[in-house]
Amino acid sequence: TGTVVYGRKYASGKPGDGRLATTAETLGDKYRALDVDVSVVCGAAVFGEPLDSVYKHCLCNNGAAPSIKKLDNELSTPRSTITPIVPCKEASCLPTFIFRNEDTAHFGAQNRGLKLSIQKALKQGCMANWEGGSIGIEIIFEVATVPAKTHYITYQMEQLTNQGMFTPAYDAKLTAATQLWDFSPFNCDHHQQKYHRRCDYVPLWFADEISWKVPAIFPPKRFDVVFFGAMSADRLSMCAQVRALGVNILCSESLWGPTLEEHILAAKVIMVHHYYAKATLPVHRLNQVLSRGVPVIIPHSTDPVLDAEYAQMGVMFSPAGGGSLPADIKALVTDPTSLAQLTADARKYNIRKQKNLSPLCENLRRLDHDVKEKNNG
Repeated sequence: TGTVVYGRKYASGKPGDGRLATTAETLGDKYRALDVDVSVVCGAAVFGEPLDSVYKHCLCNNGAAPSIKKLDNELSTPRSTITPIVPCKEASCLPTFIFRNEDTAHFGAQNRGLKLSIQKALKQGCMANWEGGSIGIEIIFEVATVPAKTHYITYQMEQLTNQGMFTPAYDAKLTAATQLWDFSPFNCDHHQQKYHRRCDYVPLWFADEISWKVPAIFPPKRFDVVFFGAMSADRLSMCAQVRALGVNILCSESLWGPTLEEHILAAKVIMVHHYYAKATLPVHRLNQVLSRGVPVIIPHSTDPVLDAEYAQMGVMFSPAGGGSLPADIKALVTDPTSLAQLTADARKYNIRKQKNLSPLCENLRRLDHDVKEKNNG
């Protein structure tokens, strides 16, 4: 029994971020209040909407502090017409996330990994502000997948220089998404300018397959270097140049599944070479290597933020363009001290990615606002 106030949750911003609002700050803005003698759901369905486009929360008071009382913010709905609602169970209150590409060859692993990260985020209360009920929200990685629901999150995974992928249909899908995520801050800057909408950088390590981990015991290192992926003319040339320096390198486009894992663990270092000119960092390839504790060497990408982040986690960058990549590889595999340090840095990757749920948690928290905004046109 007491008074419940429904109002601003964060001290500033729209929809809100930073520190939580104090009681005085919540009461200093518009709010709704209700004297109750039963449990009620904290949401606009019960209290009405005091503020548009901001996160809100409830303050409960048993009558001991008279400052939390319905004094100057009268309810627009008469108190007698409000029927107290028994709080529903958490699972039935939250949206259902539908992973459309969970069984596909290209993004199946990422779908399974992201599914686990979102489940963890929900358990930690990252959607405690959700008021939208148990609607379905799709998460889509594949370019060709057509949304079946009104609300969907597009996790954009294509390189910007792969222009053939950015068809009018794909552009429309990115524009209309309830939220747009990308693996690259550089890409997000581009999307915001092109589509005139918000884009969020969500590190792809939130989508790492759970089975990707450092083994208790490494097998013998049978190769100095392994390269895996489609073999373009540039990549074939790079492999030949590295081999010509006397480096034991294996280059293959036929490594998949357990065979790929076996070869990653059998290499001192993995060479990655950009397929597209002016490419952002191919983190989908790097993550599956680093999560197994094996370092990577690659030319710089067009995304300095990602490059700087991964340089702390076992990735050695060769000067842009890859002109000195063969020489850098030769120097690395013949320098036990440098190789040991890079390998030790690679073992930090799993620690770093598990440190916290930011910014995934913030994006999920903002979904309530974004769904309402899309519903309102």
